[in-house]
Amino acid sequence: MKKHRQLLIGVVIGALVFGGIPALADMVNLDFNSINITVNGNKVNADNILYNDTTYVPLRAISEMLNKDVGWDGDTNTASINDKAEATPPAASGTYSRSNPAPIGTAQTYKYDGNILVGGYTCTIRVTETIRGDKALEMINAVNTYLNYKPEDGYEYIVAKIAFSVLTVDNDNSVLVNPLTFECFTSNDESYKSVFVSTPKPELGGSLYAGGNTEGYIVFQVKKDDPSPKIAYGRNPFNGSGGIWFALQ
Repeated sequence: MKKHRQLLIGVVIGALVFGGIPALADMVNLDFNSINITVNGNKVNADNILYNDTTYVPLRAISEMLNKDVGWDGDTNTASINDKAEATPPAASGTYSRSNPAPIGTAQTYKYDGNILVGGYTCTIRVTETIRGDKALEMINAVNTYLNYKPEDGYEYIVAKIAFSVLTVDNDNSVLVNPLTFECFTSNDESYKSVFVSTPKPELGGSLYAGGNTEGYIVFQVKKDDPSPKIAYGRNPFNGSGGIWFALQ
């Protein structure tokens, strides 16, 4: 029985690789295209076979049905189904500001000219998602089950995922990505104090050279009745000017 199963598997693989589903149906006594296939109620044109009450469909066809990419690694003989790569959103053209922060998912470019201690660099940043309230608290407490990071009275947490990409750096230096360089403000432009709690993984941070990318979470504490909190990156530490601004809601 084991030899017969191995032989059938070999026939199936050979037919799918070299001739596809029709070739397989000709080689083995199978029902060809006897099953109607739908995805979310929409009929899909894909060859299929019915064998021992089980429907078989080519991997690539399944991937396309689900709007996925199919890959093949010849070195490890591994087939994979992956989410389609999202195009990087275009950088903002200077239309966003403190009074009009960039919406979630919108990238902005920030250029730092450098000083005596730190060289200049250019980066793009975007907020990819935010989780607020009870769900955010669950994520934080799940990191350390021995502590309960209850927010202050009248406040709640926001967990924000940040995508950070370094485009250029002077003198082949690296850029330190530090969550503390992001500042949180109320809808009325009042600053929130930093909070120190366990951060869900992956946590934003690291050292990036030109071309490097990272994405991770930051935690902020905001007033429950604040409808539109926002964050800033790259403000002048002396007078508060400049920087790029992002909405958290």
